[in-house]
Amino acid sequence: MTKILEQLDSSQRAAAECLRGPVLILAGAGTGKTRTVTHRIAHGIETGVYRPDQVLAISFTNRAAGELQERLSRLVAAEITTKTFHSAALSQLNEMWGMVFGGQAPKLLQQKRTLLAQLCETHRVAVTPETLRDISSEIEWRKSNLLTLDSYQQNISQRITPQGVGREQLLEILDGYEKLKLQRHVIDYEDSLALLAGIIENEKRVAAILRDRFRYLTVDEYQDVSPLQHTLLKAWLGDRNDICAVGDASQTIFSFAAATQKYLLEFDREYPDARVFKLENNYRSTPAIITHANNLMRSQPAALELRASGLGGSASHQESPSCVWFDSESTETAAVAHAIKQQLTGGTAAKDIAVLARTTAQLGRVEASLKAQGIACKTQQGMNFFERAEIITVIAGLRARVISPERGKLDFQVVSDVLREAGYRGQAPQTPAEHEKWHSLKTLDSLIVERLNSGKKLPEIVAELSRMQQQRQQPESEQVTLSTVHAAKGLEWQSVYLIGVTEGLLPYQGSDVAEERRLMYVAITRAKQLLRLSGSAGLKHSAPSRFLGEAKIPLLQVT
Repeated sequence: MTKILEQLDSSQRAAAECLRGPVLILAGAGTGKTRTVTHRIAHGIETGVYRPDQVLAISFTNRAAGELQERLSRLVAAEITTKTFHSAALSQLNEMWGMVFGGQAPKLLQQKRTLLAQLCETHRVAVTPETLRDISSEIEWRKSNLLTLDSYQQNISQRITPQGVGREQLLEILDGYEKLKLQRHVIDYEDSLALLAGIIENEKRVAAILRDRFRYLTVDEYQDVSPLQHTLLKAWLGDRNDICAVGDASQTIFSFAAATQKYLLEFDREYPDARVFKLENNYRSTPAIITHANNLMRSQPAALELRASGLGGSASHQESPSCVWFDSESTETAAVAHAIKQQLTGGTAAKDIAVLARTTAQLGRVEASLKAQGIACKTQQGMNFFERAEIITVIAGLRARVISPERGKLDFQVVSDVLREAGYRGQAPQTPAEHEKWHSLKTLDSLIVERLNSGKKLPEIVAELSRMQQQRQQPESEQVTLSTVHAAKGLEWQSVYLIGVTEGLLPYQGSDVAEERRLMYVAITRAKQLLRLSGSAGLKHSAPSRFLGEAKIPLLQVT
């Protein structure tokens, strides 16, 4: 047994040792799936079963792909390809287009809203951010489900169209969108997957090149694979079966975007010789949190039974989760802000605390309450850190200094100069807008200084920052995180406050209850040591969520 495998528990090790053929890893929340996947790939390379340049690891977000890349780089010296479905498809499409069609591949349409805004005006539909977002989502759902416009039209009566858009208008806009793309020689992200799959299936040269290049596939979050993504996976594989699928049916929460459990649940039917491994040792949460999570999902098909194993179980903080019921939303959010203030005063780091909610609107009220207490916070699905103008300016300035270094200047001095040029000063400003800019520069300064203190040189740090920028990673900062439960998927915090645990919000009115239950499960399992739930009657006299009873979480009334 190699040293790489010695770092795994028995369940993780069994999965990591199985290197060939179809492999299914059913990994519960907090069971070390990323650790298992990266060690499995490293073990395959170390033993000579895998060539590093023939491995393709697919994840669903740039953040997750970046984490895979970072962890693999610690285990093996070779470069491993870790990408999202879309980035892998785009890079391969751009490479193969000239071979098949000649010339340059169509340019990528970064956002659908530019074309959709024009089409909405043409068809007399009010152009609002919500309308453009909803029409974009409908386009993505149609394509991800492999529906032509004709087949979509036959099923449109079963769809909820965007507010203020009639069915005929929607069909005309969707048709016009496809025609405009053709005229302008652009494609969207869904097109990149469909085009690449079609080229591989119809062009033997392309199929031979790509199937030889990427012989070993690993796909994370397999419960979220759409029909379109599954089609591309099958094209990549051809008649081979070296695929490792990793997922958890209890964490399927993106069905609205065409994600389906089907491919995870039917993996052993699709691949009859598949080896199946279960990871159920939870290293994240306390036994009490795990008990409630298991209670919630016990009656659901394919649910894993988590076991407390180590980090969470040995934590000194053993407060049992409960749900506190308030008479109004304002009282609820004020109480949450007060509790967080107490935690911060008691020494808990702000980056270790998160407030989760079912909807973005709820987060706005929490943000106001936190700011009233003087607590800095960030929204998980807000602007990416590396997209901020001041951060782009600093990284560009550092890159220029690396290319043309100044004689006699230490790395610390260079960083200080570039930050000062961007407007950074040691003392925080008073105005909210300037404070936000100052805080982002302070976060970048801390990130760079930490790496300089560890012995890294400036060129190495700038390369790392550029990679983080490209992969849209978010650095840690001393702020409380506000996030919808959907956006919190894959993340974890020491303390989690889940607000709005009411009928009509969680489960959300009109939504599939089974999916909402899984959403509640994801929220619960984000917490390591402290989980506090809350709800309120509000103006609509809401009742406590049915999921509280299913999870056997006690309800406490505030008097």
